Amino acid sequence: ELYVKGKNKYIPAGRSFVQDWANTPSSHVFPRMWDNSNDRGQVDVYKQYGGVADDDPPTMGNNIRYFITYQTYWMYLRYFFWNFSGKQNDLQGFGNIRDWSRGVDLELFHPLRRAELDLPRPIFAFVGRVAVEKNIAAFLSLQLPGSKMIVGSGPQQAELQRRFPRAHFMGAQHSAALARLVASADVFVFPSRTDTFGLVMLEALASGVPVAAYPVPGPIDVIADGKVGVLDDDLHQAALKALHLKGEDCRAYAEGFSWTRTAQQFLSHLAPFGAQLNAPSPRPA
Repeated sequence: ELYVKGKNKYIPAGRSFVQDWANTPSSHVFPRMWDNSNDRGQVDVYKQYGGVADDDPPTMGNNIRYFITYQTYWMYLRYFFWNFSGKQNDLQGFGNIRDWSRGVDLELFHPLRRAELDLPRPIFAFVGRVAVEKNIAAFLSLQLPGSKMIVGSGPQQAELQRRFPRAHFMGAQHSAALARLVASADVFVFPSRTDTFGLVMLEALASGVPVAAYPVPGPIDVIADGKVGVLDDDLHQAALKALHLKGEDCRAYAEGFSWTRTAQQFLSHLAPFGAQLNAPSPRPA
């Protein structure tokens, strides 16, 4: 059989590889990471962090590289903090753990900044860094009415623009220009499954825009009221259902996360050491 030189190895002439993620090599130490569905952008993440070229099959070496560069330094680190940041910390010697929420600029992000954009409505928007860990492809793959708007920039922008030419990429925006675009959306879609808090969700709510997201840490911490957002493993359904939520409810909810409220929350967690701290040291006998 005649072989020719491929990118990383010699391959049979006339043969082209089709990436089959369901048959990615695995072992007990480095298990197969993903399947063929790519429903959460997992193949995109694997390809970037595993160093897999577009026309090469995944190998055990890619598994190991992925495990080291992504799983170890991010997924497992986040898993550790998520599982040991609450009551379990008491067992580790870290007691008196309290939640301290982040705040949102209620003057900058406001429903009054809403404008009529030259886009078909409804407008489903994402705001943030355009990178694989944000799982933006899961949002852009949805069959939704109206328009999809991406506000932000990042390393995956060119790829997503090629894959989803009908999406509207607005680039990085700041201050009033950013607030205007956020307030002009009809639904804010937060497709990430690996974020921590997700301040942009609060900024959307403060702008009177409901949120659609997955029911995972981050959205669960922010969207505690079903009147302001929809959390569903089916992101398509979440986005459509969020269209029916009221902007005034979103704004009222976000007002509970003002900078004043978060400062008061911090102060309420402080406790004096007591009189013992200032008491004179006992004199030696």
